[in-house]
Amino acid sequence: MKKKISILGTLVLVLALAFLFVPSAKATGTVTSATGGGAISADNVATSTYTTLTGPTLACGATGDITSSSTITITAPSGFNFSTTANSVTATPTNEIDLGEGAAVAVTLTPTATTITISVTTGNTTTATASITMSGIKVIPTAGCPLASGELSITFSAGTFVDDSTSGTLTEVVGAMTYLAVRLPGQAAPNCAAPAGTVTAQIAGTSFNITNLYAVDQYFNTTTAYTGDKTISYTGPGSCAGVNPSYATSVSFTSGVASTLATTLPLAQVTTITATDGGSYGLASSNLTANPASITTLACSSSASPGTVWLTWTEAAGCTTGYDVRYLTSNIADDTDFGNATVFNQTWAGASPQAPRQELVTGLTPNIRYYFNQKTKGANNTLSTISNTITCIAPSQAAATLDTKAPTSSISDPKDGATILAGKSYTIKGTSADTGGSSVQKVELSLDGGTTWITVPPKTTNTTAGFDWGYLWSDPKVGTYNLKTRATDWVSNIETPGAGITVTVATELPIVQPTPPTVEKPITEMT
Repeated sequence: MKKKISILGTLVLVLALAFLFVPSAKATGTVTSATGGGAISADNVATSTYTTLTGPTLACGATGDITSSSTITITAPSGFNFSTTANSVTATPTNEIDLGEGAAVAVTLTPTATTITISVTTGNTTTATASITMSGIKVIPTAGCPLASGELSITFSAGTFVDDSTSGTLTEVVGAMTYLAVRLPGQAAPNCAAPAGTVTAQIAGTSFNITNLYAVDQYFNTTTAYTGDKTISYTGPGSCAGVNPSYATSVSFTSGVASTLATTLPLAQVTTITATDGGSYGLASSNLTANPASITTLACSSSASPGTVWLTWTEAAGCTTGYDVRYLTSNIADDTDFGNATVFNQTWAGASPQAPRQELVTGLTPNIRYYFNQKTKGANNTLSTISNTITCIAPSQAAATLDTKAPTSSISDPKDGATILAGKSYTIKGTSADTGGSSVQKVELSLDGGTTWITVPPKTTNTTAGFDWGYLWSDPKVGTYNLKTRATDWVSNIETPGAGITVTVATELPIVQPTPPTVEKPITEMT
C-alpha cells in the first residue's frame, strides 16, 4: 500500500513540474505607427481642416495575437479629435481575420471624437502573419493654443497583442504669422491671447521701453522662425508742436521676440501702439496712458499791480493742452492740499515743449502770502502730478506796466585781470537781477568773448528777482580769455552783453610782492 502511495505522489510531482515548464504564449504582434501627424498647423482649428494619417498597421506574429470576438480601440491623445464623419475610416484585414464582413474583407467605421472601435468576429486562428491596416483616420487639434502633442494609443480586449501607447505621434505646430503683438510695460507675455495686464502709465516727452514685440500666429503662439533684423514702423500716438513720436525702427528678432525698444511720445494722451514690418501684421496694443510731465520750475514774482502776481515756468518735455492752477494761504504739499486749494480759472493753452512761459494770476488780496501749484493737462483728460510749490506776497502797488526791461548779470569771481592755474578746475561765480517785473529765466556764460554760450545752473535765488549762479570750468587751458554773461527774463528780454572781464590761464600764478610795512617817523619836540 505504501508503495502505491509513493508512486502516486511521484506522478503528481511530475505533472506539476510539467505544468510549470509549459511555455506561456508570448506577445509577438507589432504596431507600425501612423504617420503624417508630426506637423499639424494650429490654423487648422480655425478652418476645421483635418489631417489624414497613414496607418497604423497591426501585424500579428503568431496565431491568436488577435482573438475572435474581441475589440480593438484606437484612442486620440489629449488635445486632438478624430473626424466623426460616418464611415470615413477603413480597416482592412488579411487572411482569415473577419471584421464582420467576411475574411479579409475591408470594413468602414464611424469614429467618435476620441475613439475608433474595431469589432473582431474572427481572429488570426490559423495564420501567424495576418494583419489589419487602418486608413482614412483624420485628426484635428481641439484648440489653437496651447499647442498640443501626444500619441495615438491602441488597446486590445483579448489576445496576446500588447496594448500600444505609441501608435502615431501627433504634434500641433505654430500657424502662419498673423500679428506683431506689442507688449507694454507692466504686461505679461502673450499666452494664447494678446499681451494683457495693467499697463504702466508713462510720461509724455520721457523715453521708456516697449517691453517686447512678438511675432505670433492668430492664436498668439510665438512664430519662432521670425528671426533677424527687421525694419519696423509704428502708428497710433499723436505728434505735437512739430515733434513726432520716436521709436526703435531697426529691430533684431530672436526666435520671434524683440526686446527693450526705446520709445518717446511727445503728446500727453491715451493711445495704442501698432507695429508692422510692412506686412499685414498690425495689431493695436492695449491702451497706454502718457501723462503730461509735471512742472518743476514754477516761480512767482510781483507784477507791481495790486493783487496780481506773475507765474513763470519752463514747459515740460512733452506737449500739454492746458493747466489746472490753484493757490492757498498755506503750503500745498500733496494732492490732498491741491484738492483743497482754490482754483484759478484761466484758459492758458499749452505751449511748445521746454519753452519759457509767463502768465498773470489776478484777483488776489493785496499784502497776503499765497502758495501756488499747478498740474499740466493733456489729451483724453490726462493730468500730471503736482508741480513744485512756490510762494509770493500779492502786491499792493500801483498798476503794472509791460515788462520791456532786460535783466542784468555779472561775474563776481574771478575778478577782471585775474590769473588762474591751467588744468585745475575753477568755479566761476556770478549773480543776476531783473527790475522789469518778470524775473530772470536763465543766465548764459561765454568763455570766448560771446562766440559761444553756456547756460549756467542757478545756485540760490536772491532778493532782486534773479539768482546767484556758479559754473565749474573744468581743466582750463593756457591762454587769455574774455568772459561775458547775458541774462534772459521770462518774457524773453535778453541782456546785451558788456565788455566782460579778461582772465589769464597760466601754469604758475604770479608772485604777489608783500606790501612793505609803514615806517613811523619819530616825533621831534618843538622848541
